[in-house]
Amino acid sequence: MTALLERLADRGQIDPEELRAARAEADAPAGPLLEPLGDLSRRLPAGLVYAEGLWVLADPPTGLSPLGPESPWFAHERSLAVVIPRRDEALAQLLEDLAAYAELGARLRELLAEHEGLLAALAAPEWAPAAATELALLTGDAPARLAALDQDTPGLRAEIHRLAQHPFTAKIWIHADLRPRQGMVLGQEIAEALASATFGPALLVVSDTPLLVEHLSPYVRDLGRALSTWAVENRERLRTPGLAELLDGPQDDDLCALIAAELLESAPDLLEERREAEASQGLVLADRQGTTFGHADLGQLAAPDPIVAEAGGRILWVLAGGAERTLHTAVRALMETRRVSHLLFVGEARYDGRSPLVAEALSTDDDAVRLAGTGELVERAKRLGIEIELAPDLEARIGQGVWPVAAAILGLFRRAQVKQLVPAEAVAHACFYPRPVGPLERSKIALTATRLGLAALFAGESQKKTPTKTPGSTGTSRFVRRFRA
Repeated sequence: MTALLERLADRGQIDPEELRAARAEADAPAGPLLEPLGDLSRRLPAGLVYAEGLWVLADPPTGLSPLGPESPWFAHERSLAVVIPRRDEALAQLLEDLAAYAELGARLRELLAEHEGLLAALAAPEWAPAAATELALLTGDAPARLAALDQDTPGLRAEIHRLAQHPFTAKIWIHADLRPRQGMVLGQEIAEALASATFGPALLVVSDTPLLVEHLSPYVRDLGRALSTWAVENRERLRTPGLAELLDGPQDDDLCALIAAELLESAPDLLEERREAEASQGLVLADRQGTTFGHADLGQLAAPDPIVAEAGGRILWVLAGGAERTLHTAVRALMETRRVSHLLFVGEARYDGRSPLVAEALSTDDDAVRLAGTGELVERAKRLGIEIELAPDLEARIGQGVWPVAAAILGLFRRAQVKQLVPAEAVAHACFYPRPVGPLERSKIALTATRLGLAALFAGESQKKTPTKTPGSTGTSRFVRRFRA
C-alpha cells in the first residue's frame, strides 16, 4: 500500500477523486483503456457506478444477503458493502481497483461525450462490429477483442455504457478494523495486556486463524455431543459448504471444532459464555477487532489435546486472527519485553497440496529467514502420523507463497536474536496450510497445521516439565443447558 493510500485509509472516508489523484501520483501504467475492465468486472459488482455509498467491512453486515453465492458484496438501498480480509494487501487491492474504475469512467465520459451514436450502439441489443472498431480507435484497445465483448465477457458492454454516462461518486467508508493505524494501536494494547497479565518467560504462538485456539480450549471436549446435536438439527444454518454432509459420518474433535465456529457465527452472544468457561479452566482469552488473544498457564490448563501435556508449567501467549499490522505490532512489542522463549507462527500460503507445509526458509525479494525449528516439525509430524509437504524455500510475496507478514514476523524473531532479546536457545517454528483449496478442507488442514506446530513448540522447549491437570468435563454454559432440557 502506498503512503498516500495508507493516509487516505486511516482517515476512514475517501472520495473517488482522491483515489484518482493517488493513482496518478503512483504513475499507474498506461495502455489500452478498456483492457483492465475485464479483471475489474470480476472483482467489482456490475452497476457499481450507481452506488451512493460504499462500506468496506471486515465482517459480514447483519441482516443483509450477499449479491451472489460466496460473494463478498452486499446491497442496502442505494449503497453497497464489501467484506475483505484484515490484510493490507486486500485493502490496497480494493482501493486500487476503485481508483482504476473511477479513472476509467472519467476517461470514457471524456472520449464519448460527442459520440452519441456509439453510446447508442453500446446500449443496443446487438453489438455491431463497426461500433466495436470505432470504440477501439478511441480507446486504443484491439478491435477484435472489443468485437467479441458479448461472447467473452457478458455484461461488460453494459458496464462500459454505464461508466460513459455516470460519474462514480460513491463515498467510501472504511471500518476502523481495517484502518492501518488502528491495527497498530490495537497491537500495542494487546502486547501491553499480555505482558502485564503474566510473569516470567512465555512461549509465543501467532496465527492468522483463530482455529489455533481449539487445541487449547476445553470447549469442544466439554460440548462435543451438544455441538453435534445442534449441527444435525440445524443443518440449514451451516455456512461452510460440505460441512453438513460430514455429520453423517464418524465425528471427531476437529469436526466439532468446525461446528463450534459455525455456532458462534450463528449465535455470537455465546462467545462471552465460552470465554468465561475457558478462563475458569486456565485459558484467558479476549476478542477485539477480529483478533483473539490471551494467555494460559499450561501446567494448570485442562486442555483437551494431549500435546499440551508436553508443555509442563509454561506460560503461553496467544495471538490469533485479526489484521496483519495488529499481529506484527504486538509481536514486535512482546519481543522487546525479553520474555519470549520460543515462537510458533502458523499461517496461510499459496501452494498445491492437501497437507500442512513446512519450509526450511522464507525469502522475500530483499531478504531471507532460515527456520531452525523445521527439524522438530518434521520429527513431530512423523510421531503424530501427519503427512506434510516440505519446501527448502518458500517465497513471501503478495499473491504467491506466504503473505509477507509471515516473513515480517519471523524477521522480528531473528532481529530479537541478534539484539539478544530472546535466549540463545530460542527457536522459531513455522507451519502453513493451503489457500487454493475450499473453505472446509482449508479449515481441516489449518487444524492439523496448528496441532503440529504446537506439538513441535511444546516438545522443543527445554524447561522442566510439570504435571498437567487431568482433563475432565466441566461444561456449564447456557449452550449445554439448552440441550439438557
